[in-house]
Amino acid sequence: MRLRMRFIFQIIRSFFAKKRAPDERGQSFLTFRVLPTDCVLRYMGNDRHHAFMDCGRIDLMLQYLSLSEVIRYWICPFVYSVDILYSEPIRLFSRFSLVSTLVDWDKHFFWIEHHFVQQGRVVATAISKNGIKYQGRVIPPTELLAEVTQGAAVAEKRAHRGPIVNGMVQFLKKRIREVNQQLAAWMNESV
Repeated sequence: MRLRMRFIFQIIRSFFAKKRAPDERGQSFLTFRVLPTDCVLRYMGNDRHHAFMDCGRIDLMLQYLSLSEVIRYWICPFVYSVDILYSEPIRLFSRFSLVSTLVDWDKHFFWIEHHFVQQGRVVATAISKNGIKYQGRVIPPTELLAEVTQGAAVAEKRAHRGPIVNGMVQFLKKRIREVNQQLAAWMNESV
């Protein structure tokens, strides 16, 4: 997490936000402005997209859990993998929104979809596979919900949606392979 001031602001804001019920569709809407520290030349660097996605994941976590619960249970979320597609660069000093949505979970991981939106257009889309470490082991998200929110019935009901997320991940992986093949062909032509 390299966006320290934005992270501190997010923690302070979480004290005033309403805690969500576990069966609501989890969404986080955050608005940012691209600062010179975020840029490579005139555009936001691709490494910053990942840092902003961290802010979206933390915002989602703080909507479901209070900061005191995160500290008390010593919950350590981690990112297992991220697939991201960029369609347009984000310019210096421009505003954009990050929409992070909790899409699904299964026995081991949960998936969050991130959309970078600028002037009503999606300029980048990502899906991240995430896990939760608790007491030194990776726990199922359903176990955490049962422990913290007593929402085991709701969590088990949502656990069957795995194929939808798998389909999205497969689509993104296929698209990334296609882009990599096009890039390799272009590199071979230029040599």
